[in-house]
Amino acid sequence: MCLRALGNERRLKIVTALHRSPMAVVDIADLLRCSEAAASKHLHRLLACGMVDREQRGYHAVYSLIRSERFIRMVLPLLRS
Repeated sequence: MCLRALGNERRLKIVTALHRSPMAVVDIADLLRCSEAAASKHLHRLLACGMVDREQRGYHAVYSLIRSERFIRMVLPLLRS
């Protein structure tokens, strides 16, 4: 089920961006050229799968990629292709 979440082009783009650095929802929405609500829905799916972590910083939710070894072995080949 979690690999299915990466089947969506926008979620794969989010994971690729978060691989570089943590980002706020507003920045992810700009990257995807979509609303913050749409970006939040994609992030919620990734959060539910345990692929990203969420930290509240004032009014902004900042997301980062989970750095577990198992996750990296599963996802890193997808980011390189």
